Amino acid sequence: MKARLLPLLALFGLLTLAAGCRSGAPPVAAKAPESARTLYAQCNLKVLKGTTITWVNWQSAPEIIAVGTALEVWGGPENWNLRNPVDGRTYSLQTGAAGEQFLQKFVSPAAPQSAYSTEATGNIQKAIAVVGMTREEVYVAMGPPATADGNSTQGMTRDQIMGHHLWVWRRRRFGKNIGVEFDPASGVVTRTEGIWKK
Repeated sequence: MKARLLPLLALFGLLTLAAGCRSGAPPVAAKAPESARTLYAQCNLKVLKGTTITWVNWQSAPEIIAVGTALEVWGGPENWNLRNPVDGRTYSLQTGAAGEQFLQKFVSPAAPQSAYSTEATGNIQKAIAVVGMTREEVYVAMGPPATADGNSTQGMTRDQIMGHHLWVWRRRRFGKNIGVEFDPASGVVTRTEGIWKK
């Protein structure tokens, strides 16, 4: 009887382990390597199911790492590891292009210092853009767009994105896109499309 139970118990253990691996729970790194640097989220980072953040910055992501969050960062040149030292969760950031200038679209050495109005702060916390917000406020709230003035932002720096007037984010692969248009003179939002108010 014992001889028959052992293979069944082993199989059950393997199935349980496999189910746990597919659960979507992010892996926890006990400790970041010594090469890790402490950097700060420059915008709300959108995390796909599991642990992935990509340059496409899908807006239907179920989890957001809030702007200003301190993160331990290591790896590169296009795929980086981000670890939240508070809860130990580790994420994968795919910047889409190699180089610090592309990493800094998402994180940088200094925590954001800008003071925003109460209304803008509320919109940033909700990760949405509304008419009247500045480019800086929209970037902080929603992160880098997938396209700017019709061009892919994969190889654009943050400063290059800031020079464009029409930003478009992808909600999900087959979902409606999100568009924000800025007035070229004032740099504030004049029109939005496809934004879900939260």
